[in-house]
Amino acid sequence: MPDSLRALLRAQHHPARTVPCPHCRARAGTPCVLRTTGRHLPQPHPARITAWNREDPV
Repeated sequence: MPDSLRALLRAQHHPARTVPCPHCRARAGTPCVLRTTGRHLPQPHPARITAWNREDPV
């Protein structure tokens, strides 16, 4: 199994966390937050997922 695929299967968080979030400005590696309350979200914003998909060379 390729190492990149193995890393995705083992990850406990969404792989989109590897890029910064254009919506809430969360840094790469940190969870997305609500801008009004600062609460951490369990899933990334759709804009972050889109940004990750554009960067992913696969």
